[in-house]
Amino acid sequence: MADTPAALTSAQARKLGQWAKKNHGQSLSWLRGYLFSLAALPVPLPAHIWLSQLKADEMEPLLEQQFALLADDIAQGTPKLPNGCSLTPDCRDNFQQGQPLSDWSRGFDQAMSLIFALWEELLPKLEETVAEELDACWCMLSFFADLPEAINLTDSTPITLEEMCLATRGDLPAVLKRYAFISTQLRADLPTPTASDEEALLDLLQNQPELESEEYFDQLEKLWEQAMGTEELDERAGLLEAALDTTAAALGEECFEQHAGAFWGLMETRPYMQTLAMLIECYQMQGRLELAISQSERALQLCPSDNLGLRYPLIGMLLESRQYSRVHALMEQFDENSVFFHYARALLGFIEQRGSLKATSARKKAVKSNRHFPEMLRAQTPVPEDRAPHYSPGDKNEAIMLLEFMSNAWYDTEGAVRWLCSKQK
Repeated sequence: MADTPAALTSAQARKLGQWAKKNHGQSLSWLRGYLFSLAALPVPLPAHIWLSQLKADEMEPLLEQQFALLADDIAQGTPKLPNGCSLTPDCRDNFQQGQPLSDWSRGFDQAMSLIFALWEELLPKLEETVAEELDACWCMLSFFADLPEAINLTDSTPITLEEMCLATRGDLPAVLKRYAFISTQLRADLPTPTASDEEALLDLLQNQPELESEEYFDQLEKLWEQAMGTEELDERAGLLEAALDTTAAALGEECFEQHAGAFWGLMETRPYMQTLAMLIECYQMQGRLELAISQSERALQLCPSDNLGLRYPLIGMLLESRQYSRVHALMEQFDENSVFFHYARALLGFIEQRGSLKATSARKKAVKSNRHFPEMLRAQTPVPEDRAPHYSPGDKNEAIMLLEFMSNAWYDTEGAVRWLCSKQK
């Protein structure tokens, strides 16, 4: 039986944290989440592969020691979160960089994006129940990595974001142990990797984007802050375009060619997608709808799962610019019953089939999904400058989102608001 690796001293842990901050703009908690994700891979990952991704240099011995500690915890069934991974009073703060819980979760998620190609090789060979359980574990372990994604998850449930945070944090210790158990069992069941297997691992990983430096993130955050700090929309658009060029250059052309359709699944692509979303909103505010639409459709090509929810403002812009065939195509692509799509179907029903049973049915479903929106349209309620950062199905905050995304389309269609607000039979 192998000896248990020596625990890191306080000085060694501090040195690793300083290195992570200097080289990757991240904390020690992030690094531990990242290494845990690698250590839990059922197929042993040769050290030189992941060390090269981290650009370890002189830190190799300490990184290997930390990795060995995490791997031993997994093998013993005793994995745990780093110290300080408790919830903060404001649930949204739990998703901020610098919070140990979020940092660990982001590290785990970022490494998963690197090695998911390896998991994809394994998943078809596993029993369906095991694959589903793995997916559930990944969802919970990466929950605190990204606030928009967490909000998307809560939108499909009757519980609030605060309740979801409490439940997820409470379950994480058990999920960690279960994930370690599954990984250990799979490792025992799988054959020992050969030299050719190791070469195959290298082939799968060699084209993955490398982690970026602190200087890159500092430059990007500076452009974001400057852009969102100015009220001059032309200046904002210029700064965001510069930020988009920065992120595109960091990714490289090969990344767009190889990973189109899987953006957002890779942590390295998220700054690009976040910048693109901000730029689309700026173009929309400028009234440059065709440019905003084309960029939105490009975003959906890069990320068909639309983790940022860009389809909702897009459907409003397409309605406003009377591109109804593209509205139909978008609704076919997603085929969902969100409140935004309900009101899009209602407006299309009025435009294309007014007076029909289908149009009347679409109107009833829309009004039932949110009864505040028609009243706000009739009262010509303006979109408030300080909008609530979250909403619940059917509430006024959701209606404000509807106002923002598609009020122009309803106002610009003669008779549509009057029809929508007419007495329901």
